[in-house]
Amino acid sequence: MKNLKKISNENLKKIQGGSAPKCCLDWDPKTKNCSQWDFNCLP
Repeated sequence: MKNLKKISNENLKKIQGGSAPKCCLDWDPKTKNCSQWDFNCLP
């Protein structure tokens, strides 16, 4: 696991996946966009 890099909060919000990213409160599966974040949850 030494080739892992920390994902910045900016890039974390842009992850294109089928499920909601961690700390996303309002996920739109059609556009794969999170419009509301729980900032207390982000590292």
